[in-house]
Amino acid sequence: MKKNIPNFITLINLFLGCCALASIMYGQFVQA
Repeated sequence: MKKNIPNFITLINLFLGCCALASIMYGQFVQA
């Protein structure tokens, strides 16, 4: 179980990073 915890956190960080990147790109697209 301890092995999966860092991987789970990494997946969450990756998901949040993608969401943030998508919202930033979408915001720039709307402004442009």
